[in-house]
Amino acid sequence: MPERAQKKCVVCKKRFAESRLFPLALLRHTLYELIHQEYPQVSKTDSICLEDMNHFHSLNLQDVIKKQRVKFGSYERNVIKSFEQNGVISKDISQEYEEKSTFGERISDRVVFFGGSWRFLISFGAFMGLWILMNTYFLIKQSFDPYPYILLNLVLSCLAAVQAPLIMMSQNRQEAKDRMRSEHDYEVNLKAELEIRHLNLKLDHYIKMHWQGIKALEKEHRELIKIIEKRKVR
Repeated sequence: MPERAQKKCVVCKKRFAESRLFPLALLRHTLYELIHQEYPQVSKTDSICLEDMNHFHSLNLQDVIKKQRVKFGSYERNVIKSFEQNGVISKDISQEYEEKSTFGERISDRVVFFGGSWRFLISFGAFMGLWILMNTYFLIKQSFDPYPYILLNLVLSCLAAVQAPLIMMSQNRQEAKDRMRSEHDYEVNLKAELEIRHLNLKLDHYIKMHWQGIKALEKEHRELIKIIEKRKVR
Protein backbone atom coordinates (compact mmCIF):
# COMPACT_ATOMS: atom_id res chain seq x y z
CA MET A 1 0.00 0.00 0.00
CA PRO A 2 1.37 3.47 -0.78
CA GLU A 3 2.89 5.50 2.02
CA ARG A 4 0.34 8.29 1.60
CA ALA A 5 -2.47 5.80 2.38
CA GLN A 6 -0.95 5.00 5.77
CA LYS A 7 -1.21 6.84 9.06
CA LYS A 8 0.62 6.63 12.36
CA CYS A 9 -0.91 5.21 15.52
CA VAL A 10 -0.75 7.76 18.33
CA VAL A 11 0.10 5.06 20.91
CA CYS A 12 2.61 2.66 19.36
CA LYS A 13 3.85 5.17 16.71
CA LYS A 14 3.68 2.49 14.02
CA ARG A 15 2.23 3.11 10.58
CA PHE A 16 -0.88 1.21 9.53
CA ALA A 17 -3.38 1.25 6.73
CA GLU A 18 -6.31 3.53 7.42
CA SER A 19 -8.61 0.50 7.61
CA ARG A 20 -6.67 -0.70 10.68
CA LEU A 21 -6.87 2.65 12.46
CA PHE A 22 -9.73 4.10 14.47
CA PRO A 23 -10.22 7.86 15.03
CA LEU A 24 -10.11 8.89 18.68
CA ALA A 25 -13.01 11.25 18.03
CA LEU A 26 -15.30 8.24 17.54
CA LEU A 27 -14.31 6.56 20.82
CA ARG A 28 -16.52 6.64 23.87
CA HIS A 29 -15.69 9.34 26.39
CA THR A 30 -14.57 6.88 29.09
CA LEU A 31 -12.24 5.08 26.69
CA TYR A 32 -10.83 8.33 25.35
CA GLU A 33 -10.18 9.61 28.88
CA LEU A 34 -8.37 6.38 29.73
CA ILE A 35 -6.07 6.82 26.72
CA HIS A 36 -5.60 10.51 27.50
CA GLN A 37 -4.52 9.73 31.07
CA GLU A 38 -1.67 7.54 29.83
CA TYR A 39 -0.84 9.67 26.77
CA PRO A 40 -1.68 13.31 27.60
CA GLN A 41 -0.40 14.55 24.22
CA VAL A 42 -3.16 12.82 22.23
CA SER A 43 -6.08 14.70 20.73
CA LYS A 44 -9.33 13.69 19.08
CA THR A 45 -7.82 14.30 15.65
CA ASP A 46 -5.39 11.38 16.16
CA SER A 47 -6.00 7.72 15.40
CA ILE A 48 -5.26 4.48 17.23
CA CYS A 49 -4.60 0.99 15.87
CA LEU A 50 -6.99 -1.86 16.60
CA GLU A 51 -4.47 -3.75 18.76
CA ASP A 52 -3.90 -0.80 21.10
CA MET A 53 -7.61 -0.03 21.16
CA ASN A 54 -8.35 -3.60 22.29
CA HIS A 55 -5.71 -3.20 25.01
CA PHE A 56 -7.31 -0.04 26.38
CA HIS A 57 -10.72 -1.61 26.00
CA SER A 58 -9.60 -4.48 28.27
CA LEU A 59 -8.30 -1.95 30.82
CA ASN A 60 -11.65 -0.21 30.70
CA LEU A 61 -13.41 -3.51 31.34
CA GLN A 62 -11.19 -4.12 34.36
CA ASP A 63 -12.29 -0.76 35.77
CA VAL A 64 -15.92 -1.69 35.14
CA ILE A 65 -15.52 -4.99 37.00
CA LYS A 66 -13.76 -3.32 39.93
CA LYS A 67 -16.43 -0.60 40.17
CA GLN A 68 -19.07 -3.31 40.48
CA ARG A 69 -17.15 -4.61 43.53
CA VAL A 70 -16.53 -7.97 41.90
CA LYS A 71 -13.47 -9.82 43.16
CA PHE A 72 -10.92 -9.67 40.36
CA GLY A 73 -9.59 -13.23 40.17
CA SER A 74 -8.49 -15.78 37.62
CA TYR A 75 -11.94 -16.04 36.03
CA GLU A 76 -12.13 -12.30 35.44
CA ARG A 77 -8.60 -12.36 33.99
CA ASN A 78 -9.64 -15.10 31.55
CA VAL A 79 -12.58 -12.97 30.42
CA ILE A 80 -10.37 -9.90 29.91
CA LYS A 81 -7.81 -12.01 28.04
CA SER A 82 -10.50 -13.32 25.70
CA PHE A 83 -11.49 -9.71 24.97
CA GLU A 84 -7.91 -8.78 24.11
CA GLN A 85 -7.45 -11.78 21.81
CA ASN A 86 -11.00 -11.69 20.39
CA GLY A 87 -11.26 -15.34 21.38
CA VAL A 88 -14.12 -17.64 22.31
CA ILE A 89 -14.40 -18.49 26.00
CA SER A 90 -17.03 -21.23 25.79
CA LYS A 91 -15.81 -24.83 25.84
CA ASP A 92 -16.97 -28.38 26.50
CA ILE A 93 -16.48 -28.86 30.24
CA SER A 94 -17.45 -32.55 30.22
CA GLN A 95 -14.85 -33.45 27.60
CA GLU A 96 -12.15 -31.41 29.34
CA TYR A 97 -12.92 -33.06 32.68
CA GLU A 98 -12.90 -36.55 31.18
CA GLU A 99 -9.49 -35.91 29.63
CA LYS A 100 -8.09 -35.01 33.07
CA SER A 101 -9.63 -38.00 34.88
CA THR A 102 -7.47 -41.00 35.79
CA PHE A 103 -7.99 -44.61 34.77
CA GLY A 104 -9.23 -45.57 38.25
CA GLU A 105 -11.76 -42.73 38.28
CA ARG A 106 -13.17 -43.81 34.92
CA ILE A 107 -13.43 -47.42 36.13
CA SER A 108 -15.26 -46.33 39.29
CA ASP A 109 -17.72 -44.31 37.22
CA ARG A 110 -18.47 -47.29 35.00
CA VAL A 111 -18.91 -49.60 38.00
CA VAL A 112 -21.28 -47.14 39.69
CA PHE A 113 -23.15 -46.62 36.42
CA PHE A 114 -23.61 -50.38 36.06
CA GLY A 115 -24.56 -50.75 39.75
CA GLY A 116 -27.38 -48.24 39.33
CA SER A 117 -28.88 -49.81 36.21
CA TRP A 118 -31.77 -52.21 35.70
CA ARG A 119 -29.34 -54.70 34.19
CA PHE A 120 -27.53 -54.99 37.53
CA LEU A 121 -30.76 -55.23 39.54
CA ILE A 122 -32.19 -57.96 37.33
CA SER A 123 -28.95 -59.94 37.06
CA PHE A 124 -28.20 -59.69 40.79
CA GLY A 125 -31.78 -60.61 41.68
CA ALA A 126 -31.50 -63.65 39.42
CA PHE A 127 -28.16 -64.55 41.05
CA MET A 128 -29.66 -64.36 44.55
CA GLY A 129 -32.71 -66.39 43.50
CA LEU A 130 -30.50 -69.06 41.93
CA TRP A 131 -28.30 -69.14 45.05
CA ILE A 132 -31.31 -69.66 47.33
CA LEU A 133 -32.91 -72.28 45.07
CA MET A 134 -29.69 -74.27 44.75
CA ASN A 135 -29.06 -74.33 48.50
CA THR A 136 -32.70 -75.01 49.38
CA TYR A 137 -33.94 -77.53 46.81
CA PHE A 138 -31.22 -78.77 44.45
CA LEU A 139 -28.32 -79.21 46.87
CA ILE A 140 -30.13 -80.26 50.02
CA LYS A 141 -27.57 -82.87 51.11
CA GLN A 142 -24.46 -81.08 49.78
CA SER A 143 -25.53 -77.48 50.34
CA PHE A 144 -22.54 -75.10 50.56
CA ASP A 145 -24.67 -72.32 52.15
CA PRO A 146 -27.71 -73.72 53.95
CA TYR A 147 -30.42 -71.61 55.51
CA PRO A 148 -30.06 -68.85 56.85
CA TYR A 149 -27.55 -68.30 54.00
CA ILE A 150 -24.67 -66.89 56.03
CA LEU A 151 -22.28 -66.98 53.07
CA LEU A 152 -24.76 -65.03 50.95
CA ASN A 153 -25.03 -62.40 53.69
CA LEU A 154 -21.23 -62.16 53.73
CA VAL A 155 -21.16 -61.68 49.95
CA LEU A 156 -23.82 -58.96 50.18
CA SER A 157 -21.94 -57.22 53.00
CA CYS A 158 -18.68 -57.27 51.01
CA LEU A 159 -20.50 -55.95 47.95
CA ALA A 160 -22.03 -53.10 49.97
CA ALA A 161 -18.64 -52.31 51.56
CA VAL A 162 -17.01 -52.02 48.12
CA GLN A 163 -19.92 -50.26 46.46
CA ALA A 164 -20.27 -47.49 49.07
CA PRO A 165 -16.83 -45.86 48.54
CA LEU A 166 -17.22 -46.22 44.77
CA ILE A 167 -20.50 -44.32 44.94
CA MET A 168 -18.90 -41.62 47.10
CA MET A 169 -15.98 -41.31 44.66
CA SER A 170 -18.39 -40.93 41.76
CA GLN A 171 -20.41 -38.31 43.66
CA ASN A 172 -17.25 -36.35 44.45
CA ARG A 173 -16.28 -36.41 40.78
CA GLN A 174 -19.76 -35.24 39.79
CA GLU A 175 -19.58 -32.40 42.32
CA ALA A 176 -16.18 -31.36 40.94
CA LYS A 177 -17.58 -31.44 37.40
CA ASP A 178 -20.60 -29.37 38.45
CA ARG A 179 -18.29 -26.88 40.15
CA MET A 180 -16.21 -26.55 36.97
CA ARG A 181 -19.39 -26.10 34.94
CA SER A 182 -20.71 -23.38 37.28
CA GLU A 183 -17.35 -21.55 37.18
CA HIS A 184 -17.35 -21.73 33.40
CA ASP A 185 -20.95 -20.49 33.28
CA TYR A 186 -19.87 -17.53 35.41
CA GLU A 187 -17.10 -16.68 32.93
CA VAL A 188 -19.47 -16.93 29.96
CA ASN A 189 -22.16 -14.86 31.71
CA LEU A 190 -19.64 -12.21 32.74
CA LYS A 191 -18.29 -11.90 29.21
CA ALA A 192 -21.82 -11.79 27.77
CA GLU A 193 -22.77 -9.05 30.24
CA LEU A 194 -19.69 -7.00 29.38
CA GLU A 195 -20.25 -7.54 25.65
CA ILE A 196 -23.86 -6.36 25.92
CA ARG A 197 -22.77 -3.37 27.99
CA HIS A 198 -20.10 -2.54 25.41
CA LEU A 199 -22.58 -2.84 22.53
CA ASN A 200 -25.13 -0.63 24.28
CA LEU A 201 -22.54 2.06 24.94
CA LYS A 202 -21.29 1.82 21.37
CA LEU A 203 -24.84 2.13 19.99
CA ASP A 204 -25.51 5.14 22.20
CA HIS A 205 -22.27 6.71 21.02
CA TYR A 206 -23.03 6.08 17.35
CA ILE A 207 -26.57 7.42 17.73
CA LYS A 208 -25.15 10.55 19.33
CA MET A 209 -22.59 10.97 16.55
CA HIS A 210 -25.22 10.47 13.83
CA TRP A 211 -27.58 12.87 15.56
CA GLN A 212 -24.87 15.52 15.65
CA GLY A 213 -24.21 14.89 11.96
CA ILE A 214 -27.91 15.22 11.17
CA LYS A 215 -28.10 18.50 13.08
CA ALA A 216 -25.05 19.80 11.20
CA LEU A 217 -26.60 18.84 7.85
CA GLU A 218 -29.87 20.45 8.88
CA LYS A 219 -28.03 23.65 9.75
CA GLU A 220 -26.25 23.66 6.39
CA HIS A 221 -29.56 22.98 4.66
CA ARG A 222 -31.17 25.99 6.33
CA GLU A 223 -28.24 28.20 5.39
CA LEU A 224 -28.49 27.05 1.77
CA ILE A 225 -32.22 27.80 1.77
CA LYS A 226 -31.53 31.31 3.07
CA ILE A 227 -28.89 31.87 0.37
CA ILE A 228 -31.27 30.65 -2.34
CA GLU A 229 -34.08 32.88 -1.04
CA LYS A 230 -31.78 35.91 -1.02
CA ARG A 231 -30.77 35.22 -4.62
CA LYS A 232 -34.43 34.95 -5.64
CA VAL A 233 -35.19 38.30 -4.03
CA ARG A 234 -32.40 39.93 -6.02
